[in-house]
Amino acid sequence: IQDHFAPGSTFKVVTLLAGLHTHQSSDRDTAVCHGAFTLGSTRFRCWKDAGHGSVDAVTALARSCDVFFYQLGNRMGLNPIAEMGNQLGFGHKTGIPLDGESDGIMPNEAWYRAKLAEGYTRGAAVNASIGQGAVTVTPIQLAVAYAAIANGGTVYEPQIALRIEAFDGSAVREFPPISRSALDVPPGALDLVHEGLRRVVNDPAGTTYAKRLKDVQVAGKTGTAQVAHMGKRTKASEVPYKLRDHAWFASYVPAEAPEIAIVVMAEHGGGGSGVAAPIAMKIARAWYDKKLAKTALLGAGAHP
Repeated sequence: IQDHFAPGSTFKVVTLLAGLHTHQSSDRDTAVCHGAFTLGSTRFRCWKDAGHGSVDAVTALARSCDVFFYQLGNRMGLNPIAEMGNQLGFGHKTGIPLDGESDGIMPNEAWYRAKLAEGYTRGAAVNASIGQGAVTVTPIQLAVAYAAIANGGTVYEPQIALRIEAFDGSAVREFPPISRSALDVPPGALDLVHEGLRRVVNDPAGTTYAKRLKDVQVAGKTGTAQVAHMGKRTKASEVPYKLRDHAWFASYVPAEAPEIAIVVMAEHGGGGSGVAAPIAMKIARAWYDKKLAKTALLGAGAHP
């Protein structure tokens, strides 16, 4: 809750929802990825040098095609991305009842004009579209955002207890859910994002397919957040620790009827799919096994 980091590609859900909200994207929107996007004299690379070819919105999310989101961010500009980020809780405290929570940074065009001598440029929107640039989030903010996507669009205030119980198990005090806001997105927008997140893990072309669980579907998104520009592809082991990428995986389980949200962030850990996703899968596995055990103990008709 206290430190904030670039979220990398886990943030692409924000860009896509912003695009759907502003009608700059749709389920029919496509982009052709040749491995890079050029804006003026700057070349923004896709993580896949050979490119992804022609991709639609769901496929771009599933395969984490940077070029699709670069183009979308360039069309929209930064403000719609920032507005959707604010809706999901980025840029301000979640309200969790613990001391020292950070706001993170959800910049808009005015923020750049106030903070930087060169002001706002379109490149800031292109960078933000994939969770880089000045955008930073706390892990708890990302968990709140993915929980909102999972539950149909309600942003909740995170809490640290369900109830206080007496020695006999009776509830002394209950802590009911606290709803902060509801997402303003077009009908079907969350379904489209959900399908992309489901394919990330469960489609053979998804970035986390190799790490999937066999008997429960996880929906989620990898993120590899760049800390320092290396100028060329470099193995993590060849980069000083403090300059290595941050590894993210943001998810919810089960994909078809979500009950929990899981966010893993490995600081300077490297790749999201290789480092953070396997940890999240172990957490999901432990939760699901416990759920099955409780169901077996209480009976098939009982709710664990």
